[in-house]
Amino acid sequence: MVTSVRQMLETANAAVPKITPDQASDMIKKGNTLVVDVRDAPEVSASGKIAGAVNVSRGMLEFREDWTGAVEKV
Repeated sequence: MVTSVRQMLETANAAVPKITPDQASDMIKKGNTLVVDVRDAPEVSASGKIAGAVNVSRGMLEFREDWTGAVEKV
């Protein structure tokens, strides 16, 4: 049973593969990757939208996910 934030992070980090920025860029170029930009609207306005990304602020991510793994399109 997970009992601390540290243990939760260790569990999550063990399950989620880590990639480098170069690997992410290559995946995006191949067109087989969904990028979810979790920045809030003021941050996106200040620095611009990531091309091809779906923007869902982090605080709303769980509410926008359809529980099958896909993010709702707006």
